Amino acid sequence: MWKPHKQFIAGWTVRYYAGLKDSCWDADIECGNPNSTNPVYPGQGMARKGSVAFNDAQFRYKTSWNGSISVGVNNIFNKKSPFYYNVPSHGSGSPPINPQFDIDRYFYVQYSQTF
Repeated sequence: MWKPHKQFIAGWTVRYYAGLKDSCWDADIECGNPNSTNPVYPGQGMARKGSVAFNDAQFRYKTSWNGSISVGVNNIFNKKSPFYYNVPSHGSGSPPINPQFDIDRYFYVQYSQTF
């Protein structure tokens, strides 16, 4: 009988963020609901931004000395985030991207040791 090899582990994660409302500064370009009242800036309309999902994968090998070596990819499909006007920022010049979202696809290697 075949037994799975417990030293190798593979995982797939989907991080889903629901859509939300955002300010729109130009009603002619992107305002999906220009007649809706913006509670923060009363003279502006509102735009509906769609949901976003990021897919991540990780492969891990457990060593015999209680170590763990991981190789992974976050944002496998290189999903781009929509731009938001109401992004919390702490200074001028911050990009209009939600800070919880990935900016690009990235790879990583990690080593962990348990004592």
